Amino acid sequence: LGSGEWGGVQLSYLLNQTNIDSDVHSILFIASDQYKVMIPIEVAQAPQTIIAYEIDGVPLTDGLRLILPGYNGASWISQIVSITMSYVEVATPD
Repeated sequence: LGSGEWGGVQLSYLLNQTNIDSDVHSILFIASDQYKVMIPIEVAQAPQTIIAYEIDGVPLTDGLRLILPGYNGASWISQIVSITMSYVEVATPD
């Protein structure tokens, strides 16, 4: 991925709109090609974790993308079609 100014919404904002259950330990993302990424709730609630819809003011051509600054690019899932809360505990992505 190239660098740029990502535009989107904080994932924590979206989660707070759902009255998230305190027993939720992780968030599962599924892409249109069925690629899956699961992140711990602590990472999901970090202020820098966003669901991006644009870069440098230009809409993304591949739909919504999970932005995880400081984490492995394989975790930056694109073409998100599903975001699900989970009670499964997972490790922090690399």
